[in-house]
Amino acid sequence: MLPRSFLSASSLKNGLDDSPSIGTKRQRHSIDDIESIDVDSASDSSIDNDTDLSDIYQSYSEAYLHNDINTLLNQKTLTLDTSIKKDTVKLAKLTRLMMLKQQQQHLNSSSLSPAPLGDQLKLPARIGRRRAEHQPEAPLFHHPTIPSVPKSNHPPTPSLPLSTPARTTQNSTPSGRFNAESSRTVRSNSSAHNNLAYKDTFDVVMRQKQNVTKDAFDRKARRLLCTKSDNITQQNDLEDLMVSCSLNGELQFWNGNDKQQIDKLGSAVIYKDTWVGDMCWTSPTTLTLIPSTRSGVENKDSAIVVDLTSVKRNSVKGDIQAMAAIPHQKGFESICAVNTGHRGGGAASNERISFVTAGADKTVYLWNLTRNSRDDSYEEATHRLDIKHTNKVPALCFDKTRNRLYTGGMDQRFFIFDLETSRVTSQLNLGACMHNIQANSANPNHLLITFGKQSNQFAIFDQREPHSSGLKLTFGSSDADKVDGHAKPDWHKGGNIVLFGSTTSPRLNFWDIRYANVANGPSYSISLESGGNHRVLQSVFFPNRNTIASVTSGRSLFWMDYTLGSNCKPSTLL
Repeated sequence: MLPRSFLSASSLKNGLDDSPSIGTKRQRHSIDDIESIDVDSASDSSIDNDTDLSDIYQSYSEAYLHNDINTLLNQKTLTLDTSIKKDTVKLAKLTRLMMLKQQQQHLNSSSLSPAPLGDQLKLPARIGRRRAEHQPEAPLFHHPTIPSVPKSNHPPTPSLPLSTPARTTQNSTPSGRFNAESSRTVRSNSSAHNNLAYKDTFDVVMRQKQNVTKDAFDRKARRLLCTKSDNITQQNDLEDLMVSCSLNGELQFWNGNDKQQIDKLGSAVIYKDTWVGDMCWTSPTTLTLIPSTRSGVENKDSAIVVDLTSVKRNSVKGDIQAMAAIPHQKGFESICAVNTGHRGGGAASNERISFVTAGADKTVYLWNLTRNSRDDSYEEATHRLDIKHTNKVPALCFDKTRNRLYTGGMDQRFFIFDLETSRVTSQLNLGACMHNIQANSANPNHLLITFGKQSNQFAIFDQREPHSSGLKLTFGSSDADKVDGHAKPDWHKGGNIVLFGSTTSPRLNFWDIRYANVANGPSYSISLESGGNHRVLQSVFFPNRNTIASVTSGRSLFWMDYTLGSNCKPSTLL
């Protein structure tokens, strides 16, 4: 067992703990290490449905305007960089010139007639006439293939001109049961019953301000984890806390409001010979870690519980306890918290946390930790669950509303396990390796499954139909690289937007699962300023503020404040 109270005021706030087990003295980034990119903005609040969306564009920065146009010209990728400049006519002209240049290049290499270009040059005049007649301005880009949307009782939505990624036809997915089911389910997603792919609008994340912490990590970051919104029981800085881990074995604590590191724990305190492979919140103030798996090396480390006793704006205090049991001899793969609904020892004052781990040895274990008070150490008990995977298990998810555990493996098998009856209730072969399964806090019926593929990397599983028919929607992007097990998407707190960084460039991709064309690619994208050519490893939404944190392969940490535009229509591609 590790000594307690390593997260003391001296070790975390001042970096001067007398204990020899503490790692190197923490290094606080100075103001010079932070690159701030400001964009004038109106407010932090989300945009109401009845707001005049043209007002959003009043704060568009000229620097971002040039960046958007350069991105379109040089990278040949249509991306939404931020809100549109107030002079929309100027932006329209610049954008149309770019589009005409691209079309001219296309015409020079084809037998198409150039006649339509002359007609397109007349469009600004038509826009002026429409304005004189008090007609809405024509959007900048157009999607000619937007599918028809079933009639519903939803109110009419405003039109917002956006720059959206070029649509590419997805290649057929690999053979297997997953293909047949996904192709059928995608064609039936336009039903509003499941709130999937049923409308011709989507919500838009629009950047207000971006900060960059350069060289935030000594080595590549492995995971970002924010506190859960339901973990916040009182007003303190816990709601702004983000935890990260990296390949040098450190555990870092960040304040999302100040966008700075609070402190860090060195590898000497956590895992001396490896790094944190995965982590989760097992209580509102308890963080549980598992060690990374190293191929060909016998695992000698177990789970570690970090009990945070105090979280403030510039300090973190807590206790650390290493577990004795090592059920996965070949290494841990994943961890998730569970709530069995029982208290340990039968005493009302007893504390209990429960979590599940899965390993490279194909096994899944339930852990129950109990103690009489916060001053005591946890007593641990482990129990192997009867889930029979044939390969390692990197994906775990717990559904607290149904008391079910979902597991996904490299064997392409997806299990649904009832924790009350301790038996498997359903087993599916989804035809692809699974890396992550994530619950939707706003809609407990929807699970987000991540596959290790180059396209259609994500699927929505409806828990109300726990069989093959539960796979309701597949979507993704066509990046050159496959999604690896360390990359992880994130849900927006509203439950409709999925965020995932590009595996090939410093770009954030967004999908609104209600958008009718969501299966054709990202609904829109945002390029990270000063991102260089580094790909995005992970991005997370802060649950209690409009902020996104992203870490890239260049070891930089990006902070982006945003506003949310509701029910926006895609733009016109001339």
